[in-house]
Amino acid sequence: MRTEFLGINKRVLKKIYDTPKELVLEIERLRREGKIIVFGNGVFDLLHSGHVDYLNSAKELGDVLIVGVNTDDSVQLNKGNKPSRNECERMMIMAAMEAVDFVVPLQDKTPVELIKLLKPHLHTKGTDYTIDMLPEKEAVEHYGGKIRFVGGPKLFSSSKIREEIREEIREEIREENKKKTV
Repeated sequence: MRTEFLGINKRVLKKIYDTPKELVLEIERLRREGKIIVFGNGVFDLLHSGHVDYLNSAKELGDVLIVGVNTDDSVQLNKGNKPSRNECERMMIMAAMEAVDFVVPLQDKTPVELIKLLKPHLHTKGTDYTIDMLPEKEAVEHYGGKIRFVGGPKLFSSSKIREEIREEIREEIREENKKKTV
């Protein structure tokens, strides 16, 4: 277990798996019990209502929701920058969400290998995606899984929130500078 997780709530902690392979036996057991396994993934940097809607909508499709959280290195590969919150903090936040049953790190650029390992019945993406944008499409279809687009329209993003905060700070600095020159 990562030392970053020490001291957090045990209910939250038991949802986090350091390596996806550790979760496979549990998922196989749940599948034998007839549970519908749903998978979703993302960075989940600055949590907003769009994330909450996505997660709740994904959970409504099945019995068990697994969330792959992009690691810091994975975010760097995909977006060219580090997230505001480190991967452990983002995983803890996801695990604290009522809709989420399990959280695993997503270390690759895409969720293809993670999906091949976990083989969820349903792979969910937000409504800002299309089927043609998903490199994992073939992997999901290969084992008979389905892809579903869930949540509302893309009205929020962590990047947009981050930019709005920066603009507010810039405006405050401009106002302070005006006061100093008067």
